[in-house]
Amino acid sequence: MAVWLARWLGPLLLVSLWGLSAPASLLRRLGEHIQQFQERSAQGLGLSLGPGAAALPKVGWLEQLLDPFNVSNRRSFLQAILQPWPQPGAPW
Repeated sequence: MAVWLARWLGPLLLVSLWGLSAPASLLRRLGEHIQQFQERSAQGLGLSLGPGAAALPKVGWLEQLLDPFNVSNRRSFLQAILQPWPQPGAPW
């Protein structure tokens, strides 16, 4: 049990520590790659978007400051922005 836990906990810890120190641009690119993979896999499953089919919502990333009132603190995080399905009269 302990060996199994150590095998999974070590890489998980490294990935989580890397995620805290990774620049926002790397995380943004990772999100774009994941979105492209999901779109390709949906097409491969026969879920392609044909005429009359519902469109998948678009995902974007917005870099937010952790403390917008403290100018000396430049730490930030990526916030996911979802563009919902287009509707008549919607601004997008």
